[in-house]
Amino acid sequence: MKKILVLAVVLVTAGNMLTAQTTDGPPKPPSAEERLKRVNEKLKTALQLSSKQQLVVNDAFKQFFSEADKLRPQAPPPPDKAKIEPLAQKRDASIKAVLTAEQYKKYVEVEKTLRPQGPPGAPKPPKQ
Repeated sequence: MKKILVLAVVLVTAGNMLTAQTTDGPPKPPSAEERLKRVNEKLKTALQLSSKQQLVVNDAFKQFFSEADKLRPQAPPPPDKAKIEPLAQKRDASIKAVLTAEQYKKYVEVEKTLRPQGPPGAPKPPKQ
């Protein structure tokens, strides 16, 4: 009985090791469509957007992701913040034009949570 139990543990361990070795490098970042879906879900509920506002926000983020992806190299590191910042400002200006002051205030808070947090295990920036 002990032999069967030991054999089962060895087989399970070997199976786990094999599946761990078959991964193809680091995980790929989510596609623009996946990011857009996540952003839309979060902003729609947080800001209670009208259908017109939803269209403008969707278009602004779609354009932002498209232009930002052109700057992103195939592998890390991420694109330079100085290149991304003008794209973000353009996106935010488009969005601000259709939101109320209160909605925009909430948008600024929620948008911070939408930013990528970096690779797992990377040090977090100090809180200010």
